[in-house]
This record gives sequence, structure tokens and C-alpha cells, in this order.
Amino acid sequence: MSGRTTIFIFFAILVLSGVALAKEQKLDIKVEPAADTRFRISISFTGNESGTTAINLPNEWGGQRELFKAIHGLNASPATVRLTETDAAHRKTLTHRPGERITLSYLIGQDFEGPFANSVRYRPVVDKDHIHWIGNTVWALPAWDDATLVKVTIEWKKFPKNWKLANSFAAGKRKQSSFLKIGELRQAIFVAGDFRIIRTKAAGNQVNIAIRGAWQFTDAELAEMTRKIVEVERNFFNDHSQKYYLVTLVPIDAGGPNSISTGGTGLTDSFALFSTSNARLDRFRQLLAHEYAHNWIPGKLGGMPAKDEQSLYWFSEGFTDFYTYELLHRGNIISEREYVDRYNELIREYIQLPVREAPNERIVKEFWSDQYVQRLPYLRGLLFATNLNAAIKRASGGKRSLDDVIHDMFKAARSSKQELSFESLAAAFRVYLGEDPMPLMRRQLINGELIVPAADALGPGIAQATVEIPIFELGFDFDKFVKDRIVAGLDPNSSAYAAGLRNGQQRTGGFSFSFGDTSKEIELKVKDTEGEKTVKFLPIAPKRLTVPQYILH
Repeated sequence: MSGRTTIFIFFAILVLSGVALAKEQKLDIKVEPAADTRFRISISFTGNESGTTAINLPNEWGGQRELFKAIHGLNASPATVRLTETDAAHRKTLTHRPGERITLSYLIGQDFEGPFANSVRYRPVVDKDHIHWIGNTVWALPAWDDATLVKVTIEWKKFPKNWKLANSFAAGKRKQSSFLKIGELRQAIFVAGDFRIIRTKAAGNQVNIAIRGAWQFTDAELAEMTRKIVEVERNFFNDHSQKYYLVTLVPIDAGGPNSISTGGTGLTDSFALFSTSNARLDRFRQLLAHEYAHNWIPGKLGGMPAKDEQSLYWFSEGFTDFYTYELLHRGNIISEREYVDRYNELIREYIQLPVREAPNERIVKEFWSDQYVQRLPYLRGLLFATNLNAAIKRASGGKRSLDDVIHDMFKAARSSKQELSFESLAAAFRVYLGEDPMPLMRRQLINGELIVPAADALGPGIAQATVEIPIFELGFDFDKFVKDRIVAGLDPNSSAYAAGLRNGQQRTGGFSFSFGDTSKEIELKVKDTEGEKTVKFLPIAPKRLTVPQYILH
């Protein structure tokens, strides 16, 4: 190659690099307190070369709607920029000079009244003591694709000195910069105020806990449990690429002193927990372990299908549940007794599920509309994984397990992230099973044949027996009781009827019970022509059910 050609190529690379650098987006965000407990947010970026840039305000996320109602006084600067409305209330258009630097400014406030409850937990919280924000609910941003890489600088200005700050990218910093995909910014958590920040490390990498309120456990106990879960799962996958992780915990109101509610959502390098303050620490173990395992299953094992991803929820949710309990047990975070007891509970729940033999196509169609159908892929997938693990161990004389399948998939996905399918998963299972698993998968996972847990599935020292158990039965139409506040569809042979519940009675109070739990008495407040009364009963059907259960020797 001649020197002249080399110089030309080098020059071309510089020119192309210059173009790339010129197009690099910088997003500068400034947040500062304003009047009436609201906050002023300013977001600066470079407008499109076309002279027109579309803007998206928060709208729908996490089941919440019209999130833009928390935003007030939206304006754009400099004076050369014109902000116009569109047919959709959450979409705006900016007209400006080509490539002009633009600043959006607006106030954000709390758009709900009353207690912080599950129904509003994802809406932005803005009060005198703290803020609790999820990016999708607070940032007004250009309509960039989630994969767009941006240098993001966030400055938290004039915040009270005693306020603690933490988010998906750092803790304690009042000014921070990161190169992020815009989707990571939208999917991040941001908290500040009367939080307590506990810092710990899992296998050398930073794990922080941001917590507020009074609880049944200490901050240190929550931090240690979180550290153990994060560490055991990272060690299992031999993946320590996540250098920072945050868990937030805030109290919610569930409407009564005896009501217990615990939930959360996985976000960018973080997990947001919400719970009533009467919850014990052990209620968070399964939730944290399951959601953290989603860092790998399914994302780092292959992509979910672009169409009808619910068809593989038996894998993405069921196999995640399998490793949730498996890794909690291996990491000594739960005892062997707790491990066996939890498996027995899940078997009973599966056997009693009204839709337990529904075909997979029903999961695709009704996952978001039927609570029983929504639960089915978790239980079906868990038991399929349990039996598959046992079958691989048998086929290999104990030398291999489902772990080998998962580790192979993880390695393969690093170089070529193929879309997951029944066929690709069957091929992965076949390697260690020694036979084609597709006929079994078709019967149990596609057609819905009942899965009977293998007697040897939980390992040596754990046997199996057939036992009779009580069947959970409410005895009345639950949906009408909740939505229409009326008793209907009452079974005259039910425990509810024997306790005094009657069709036509109106609900006058709250209620709390767990589907499938026959050990806890249900208490309902109703009224009829005779006045208001309290009805108490155990939700048990007259007939009993025979199910397999594991026994710890």
C-alpha cells in the first residue's frame, strides 16, 4: 500500500470520527427545589439537524396512565425555539434552528392525594421529606430510541444538606455523569430525602440500600440479606460485570393494620421495593432473588420472541423461580426445611389451580386478564425445570445437571444472542438429557398435561409421599365481591355459607387473604336487611385432595 493511500485512509477515518463526535448527544439535567414542594427540572440537549425535534412527556408506565399530569409550566428556550402541541397530550414538537442547543424546563409535583399505596406507587412522589422517582415517570425527553447512547450529566442543585441521594448510577453524588443508553435513564430509580444509605459489597462490587421508615428488621439485616442474594447469584453465573447495584425500600399503606403487602420492580442496576411496614424480612427473600435472577434469565441466555413472548413465560418466569429457590437454598439463605416446605406449597398451589391443564395458547391470550392464567407459567415452568434437572442428573449418573444447560446458554449468548424458542431450548436440553425432550415439552408445556413432580427431584435425604390436603375454596364470586361490593354465586355447601354469608349481602369493609392458603381464617364485613355483620370462616372445600409432597428425613 502506498504512503499516499495510507494518508488518505487515515484522513477518511479522522473525518468519519469527527462526524461521529459531532453527533454525540449530551443530555444535561438539573433538578432543584421550587415553591409548594415542587421541583424545577431543566433538560438540555441538541436538537435535530432537520430543525424539528419530537418530545415525549411521561404518559403510561407500570400500569399508570396520564403521568404527564404531574408536569406543569413546560417551556423551551432559547427564544428561537417554538414549542407546539400535537394530537396526543404527552407528545410535543419543537421547531428550532438546525442542531441548536435546547433547554426544556418544567415543574414536577405530586399528582395524587391521600396515602402512598400500591395503586400509585409508580407515580412520582414529591413531598417535604423526600422524592421517589422512576425515570419513565418524570423525564420529558426527545423521542430518541432506547438504544441511543448519550452522555448524561445530572446536577441536584440546592437540595437540603441533610438529604441523602441515591439512584441507579451512584449514591451521595450531587453531580454525576455517565454514558448511558437513553432506555437505561428512563428505566432508572432516583430517590432523595430522609433515606438511610447502607453501603456494602458483593464479591468486591458496590451494593447500596436506600431505605426510609421504620421496619420489623434493621437496616443492616436487609443489607446483609441483599448482599448474600446478589453474591450467590453472581457467583452461580460467574458474572461480576455489574459494578454497582441499588435496592430502595419505601413504606406503603395497604388500608388496614393487619394488611400485609410486598412488591417491587427491577430497574436499571437497581430494584425498587414497596412494602407495608409490618412485613417481616423473610417476605423479601423470594422477591429479591427472583427479580435479581432476571439479570440473566432470560436476557443473558437469549432474546425473548418478538411476538407472543408469553409463550415462553414458562421458561423466563418458571426457570427463574426454579433458580430462585435453588440458589437461596445453596447459599444457606433459606434452610433445607424452608426449601422443602416452599416446594410443597408450590405443588399444592399448582394442583389446586383451576387452569392447571390449560394449553400454552391460553397463557398467550389471557396472561394479562386472568389471575389464574397469569400464575400458571410460573408454577408449570418451575416444576418442569425441577423434573428436567432430576432427569439430567439421572442420565449422567449425577455428573451433570440443569446448571450445565444454563451455563452453556450463557456462554453461547455472549457471542451470538439468538432468539429463544421451543426448538432452541429443546436443543439445549437435549445435550445433557441424552434424548429428544420435544415430545415431553409438547405434552406438558404446549398442550398443558399435568406435571407430576419426580420423587427424587430434590435430592438425597428428601423423599416423597402422597398426602391428603384441604382444598382452598372461597365459595362465592370473588370478582363481583371486589368490583361490585356484593355477595353473589354463593355455594350453599361452602364454609362461607355455613358461616352466614348470603347472596345479595353488600361488602362494607376491606378484606385480606391469600389465595391457596387454607390455614388462615377469612374475615368479611357485610350488611343485609338485618344490619351489618362480620363473617369469619376457613376457606376449605368439603372434599380433600390427594397430592405428592416432599418429606425431609
